[in-house]
Amino acid sequence: AATAAALAALVGGDFFGLLRRDGLSPRAALAFTLALAFATPLVWFARVPDGTALATLLVLAAARAARDVVAADERGAALTLGLALGALVVVQPTLLLAALVLVAWCGLHRHARLGAGVALRVAAPLVAGLVVVVVHRFYVGAAAEPRGVLVQGLDGLLLSTGKSVFLYAPLLLLAPPSIVWLWRTHRADAQLILAVSAAVLLAAAQLDDWHGDPTWGPRRAVPLVPLGLEAVALAWSARSSGRREGRRASAALALLTAVGIAVQTVGISIAPATYLGAVT
Repeated sequence: AATAAALAALVGGDFFGLLRRDGLSPRAALAFTLALAFATPLVWFARVPDGTALATLLVLAAARAARDVVAADERGAALTLGLALGALVVVQPTLLLAALVLVAWCGLHRHARLGAGVALRVAAPLVAGLVVVVVHRFYVGAAAEPRGVLVQGLDGLLLSTGKSVFLYAPLLLLAPPSIVWLWRTHRADAQLILAVSAAVLLAAAQLDDWHGDPTWGPRRAVPLVPLGLEAVALAWSARSSGRREGRRASAALALLTAVGIAVQTVGISIAPATYLGAVT
């Protein structure tokens, strides 16, 4: 559990650095980081060593490294991206789709020619991760995870009263209009957030246990929360320049943050080991 808490703290630190690089002030970046930490299910998974906090950290780190790869020919960024993607498929093999989406996004948006060295630094760790997963599953005789009904999974993760990501992370209600704004102003970033979020959702929704129970909230959808909240932060930062619009945006953020904290308070009041018995 201490490891999970440390990983969740690293998620917060990486998220703060991402917002600062996006141009938010230290105060605003800290406020959104605290909202991520305490108004989303991340606070619940900070005490559950099930790999969710690690998967969330790896998705966030990979998205950040992908932007660096596109922005400049940095071999270090390419290696960071490859290592993050390789580790991601080892920790959560179902997120292979998200890993491939990040690689495809880099290929589509990189203006400079993709050199062999950069491509190798991205591909080699990812392939190594896939080999580890295949060899391990073959060695232990693990069967593929049972598939469910995709539409049912999407409905559960987005619209249901029991596992909707919007119910457990109310701040993400502002993500769709924020991404629309981001599409007009920073289209590449909007495409990255949309593509990775869609990949995470599809990977989870196709499984029979898309809900990931017994957990507080949609465990398999948690890795998309920081990216969705980044879009909200960027849209708020742009709108806060106008006095009236800024006040409205800040009020909406404060309200949804308060609701999110109340939701997480209910969750963390129940010990993870007894959660399933407490709710059934």
